[in-house]
Amino acid sequence: TRQRINDEYKKYKHVTNEEAIAE
Repeated sequence: TRQRINDEYKKYKHVTNEEAIAE
């Protein structure tokens, strides 16, 4: 469903942000 895709996107975005901060 669209909601699930949105949740997955938020998780991916969150992980990407943490990786960017780590670097």
